[in-house]
Amino acid sequence: MLTENCCSGRNEVQIGVRGQDIKIKINGVTTAEFTEEGNVPAEGCICLQAHGGEPYGL
Repeated sequence: MLTENCCSGRNEVQIGVRGQDIKIKINGVTTAEFTEEGNVPAEGCICLQAHGGEPYGL
């Protein structure tokens, strides 16, 4: 589980992966939970995508 909580006023993001099952939480609320289908690599990068709102940085 990867957790990022830098400073107060920031969001906490948790990404949990077990095999092909993936769960993403933001501030303790599950926002996505799914199972990858097909032949998915066991190693690689995790990419997050955000939509709308004011400019922000990671």
